Amino acid sequence: MSVLTHLVFIYVCVVMPWVGRIKYARLKTDLEAGHNEARLRFYWRTLLQQAALTLAVIAIWGFGIASRSALGLVLPQEWSMTTSLVGTVLLGMVASVFIFRRAGTGQLKRLMKMAGALIPVTSLERRVFSGLAVGAGISEELAFRGFLLFYLNHYFPQLNYLLLGLISSLIFGICHIYQGWRGILLTALVGFSFFFIYTATGSLVAPVLVHAAIDLRLLLILTPARLHSLQEA
Repeated sequence: MSVLTHLVFIYVCVVMPWVGRIKYARLKTDLEAGHNEARLRFYWRTLLQQAALTLAVIAIWGFGIASRSALGLVLPQEWSMTTSLVGTVLLGMVASVFIFRRAGTGQLKRLMKMAGALIPVTSLERRVFSGLAVGAGISEELAFRGFLLFYLNHYFPQLNYLLLGLISSLIFGICHIYQGWRGILLTALVGFSFFFIYTATGSLVAPVLVHAAIDLRLLLILTPARLHSLQEA
């Protein structure tokens, strides 16, 4: 196992949570000070970090440290199961969009309290955020499902299926520490569902698609008009 894998592991488990927390706190401070360009700057920097993380995981395969299958960089073993899982999840998300567009004010207020500074407001911010959502689906699934499960399985082979899922999902949740304990718990639960989809299909294709779709869903729920109504409520 190379130094690169240890460095990526340390970054994902230790550096990433605290860097995210510091970045988010700075973003809130800048926005409160009236620096409206701060959100776009935050988006672009995050996109660069996503690209770097993606390249680091791909390099682990490229240098022959791990196989493509070990990192989930393969096509699904069964397309029927994959399409069924993804289709079911997407239908649920479409339903949730309609529900939250008509109701769900309390839940959306809690979301705004946890991560409101990240929510795009202008049309340009919404376009860049869509790229950020896709980037999160790719980079975070590569890191937390592909790489992290490979790393844990290599160094801790005694861990069973359930523990691997719980540990990797908890680390995924902690990386959202800037959202508070509710955000950690919620993202850990979502991460466990990604873990299930990944292990059920043997590929990162489905979790990447679902992850990106969940993040993109925010653009359909938190429209400019909806944001305005939440601010007035």
